[in-house]
Amino acid sequence: MTGNQSLTIEQALQLHKKFLQDILQDVLKVLEAGEPGTARVIEGLNKYWDANQQHREARRKVQEVIAGTSHKQDAERMGRPFLLMLRAELLASNAQNIDALSQEIYDSALEISLVEATSGERDVARREKVIARIQAATT
Repeated sequence: MTGNQSLTIEQALQLHKKFLQDILQDVLKVLEAGEPGTARVIEGLNKYWDANQQHREARRKVQEVIAGTSHKQDAERMGRPFLLMLRAELLASNAQNIDALSQEIYDSALEISLVEATSGERDVARREKVIARIQAATT
């Protein structure tokens, strides 16, 4: 598919699924190494953001097609494994209010990945803010 062709909703959701599977593999490689805890959460998030940055064109195309449709929720549900992995990692860090913290970090990380897909640039300041939030909650 060339850059000028529009994706159908079905194609966009398939692209999104493939995109997330690729990123999930990258993040799982990080999580399989080392001990669970804060450092691994941060390393996993950095891998997530970097992988999103590498696949930003796919992310951007999918967002363009699903924006303002009921399929946006379908795409968001596909990202649930990332939230569950984040929660499991935070459990090992002895953080308080794990469910709320996991959701907050997940939402922030997702928002950063979407902003970066649109801008084409890493948002270092926002990434650092999320990392600082994790560090504050787990120390």
